[in-house]
Amino acid sequence: MRFILIVLLTGIGSLAAIQSTIFAACLFLWHDIFRPQDFARSGGALPLPIYVVLVLGLSFALNWMRGKFKPKWNSFLTITIFFLVWIYFTVLRSSFGQAQIGYIEILKYLLPLFLISTAIQNKLDAKYLLAILMLSVGIWGAQAGVKGIMSGVANNMSIPGGQMSDNNDFMVAVDSIVPLLIYFCLSYKNRFKLVVRFSAFILLILCLCAVVFSNSRGATIGLAGSIIIYTLIISRKKIRDGILLGLIVVIVLQVLPDTYFERLSTINLGAEQSEASASSRMDLAKAAFRGTLANPIFGVGPTCWLLASLNYGDNDSEPHNVWLKCSVETGIPGLIFFVSIIGLTIYKALKIRRQSLKNGDEDMAQLATALCMTVIGFAIPSTFVSHPFSEHFWAIMAITNGLASRVIKRPKEYSIRKNQVPKSLD
Repeated sequence: MRFILIVLLTGIGSLAAIQSTIFAACLFLWHDIFRPQDFARSGGALPLPIYVVLVLGLSFALNWMRGKFKPKWNSFLTITIFFLVWIYFTVLRSSFGQAQIGYIEILKYLLPLFLISTAIQNKLDAKYLLAILMLSVGIWGAQAGVKGIMSGVANNMSIPGGQMSDNNDFMVAVDSIVPLLIYFCLSYKNRFKLVVRFSAFILLILCLCAVVFSNSRGATIGLAGSIIIYTLIISRKKIRDGILLGLIVVIVLQVLPDTYFERLSTINLGAEQSEASASSRMDLAKAAFRGTLANPIFGVGPTCWLLASLNYGDNDSEPHNVWLKCSVETGIPGLIFFVSIIGLTIYKALKIRRQSLKNGDEDMAQLATALCMTVIGFAIPSTFVSHPFSEHFWAIMAITNGLASRVIKRPKEYSIRKNQVPKSLD
């Protein structure tokens, strides 16, 4: 039954893609992040991942030629191109044949997002795409939350079949959609307002439950870091929001299970870690750091760390640190590119926010705040995972920069006062 539903929805999405590239992008992101065939327990039954890429490309070309939209390049894509060129240099210098395969995988992750980023025309397009990303992770997160409530702590929560098949990778993504869930819960004002807001609220609660019962310390640190950054830096009403968030945290702490506090008690901010998992991760990070120092310019090649890791440590395992993973495989220049892209995205989101507040577009300002916190909410806990080329994370950045290229460049058309917003942008 699930499989038939997935095929039916894919068919409907394909028809919608003929009329709109954004709908084609939604179809692509749904398959890419939600992994519907795996949800239907029929992974690989049909070549739908390849199919939705073709649909995206054909829809992009067809609707561009028909004049339905005009693609617009942005600085995020320019820097990403330079990053990809640099990674290709690391492939040429790598002593591992796996580097070429890894490079092709990276292109597979990022190139479709180029089309999506340039196809965004306005705020409504961005909302559609963000809603798909939010639901793609949120539905699995809600399922994990229910499982945690019913069965207790589980360290095997995941989205099977994709990049989030690991508990920690999945929880990083769940962390990142919390700001989007809050935005749709508090700010959605269009059709089915009450249904959408209530659904977003339920998903938010269940996703937070998933974080609690996942046993993921990194996800908890990510949430805490996001709250602190929002309160101290982003919020316009720091005292009010600080008191409100503090009260919420105190109330939530009263109902958390003892296992949650036992897990957090193993976090040691010092250099020496007494808990076995934390100690092992510290050793892996040190090995990746030694690998970076030994190959500071070109690294060992994309996706090649596991092949080189025994030269610098005792375990052939990932460093569980996205920054070290990036530096050891693509060199320090690659890390600089990666951090610059993240920094650029946060800057653009804050610029949209600042401009929207100036122009009186409160909804756009709130959306920009959610986008900024989504990027931050992914970046902080990424310190404990090993996917610098997470498709979910790069999709968020592609959408943010695509929206910024429209809003910031033409503020009079896209950022105007609420009572003047045309229906096409609402």
